[in-house]
Amino acid sequence: EQCEHFGITPVEAMASGMIPILTNKGGLPEIVTNGVDGYLWDDPTELLAKTQIVINTPVEFQKMQQKAIESSKQFSKENFKNKIIDLLKMK
Repeated sequence: EQCEHFGITPVEAMASGMIPILTNKGGLPEIVTNGVDGYLWDDPTELLAKTQIVINTPVEFQKMQQKAIESSKQFSKENFKNKIIDLLKMK
């Protein structure tokens, strides 16, 4: 209730090639797959550790960056439109 149920800002960042490092609460775990297209953290120590991974591993950064861009497309307007059309066809 006190956490965001969905965050468009992380999705926009992912679409731009940023790697999100998000708190593991609310709807954010539904946006990011931890260690694949971003990171989720539960305490400040974990936040620091995952931030250091992003900064210190450029090869992994590039791989994760591409995954983040790909993952963001599941929230595109086109994908949303197609899902709505599919739902309407079911009735």
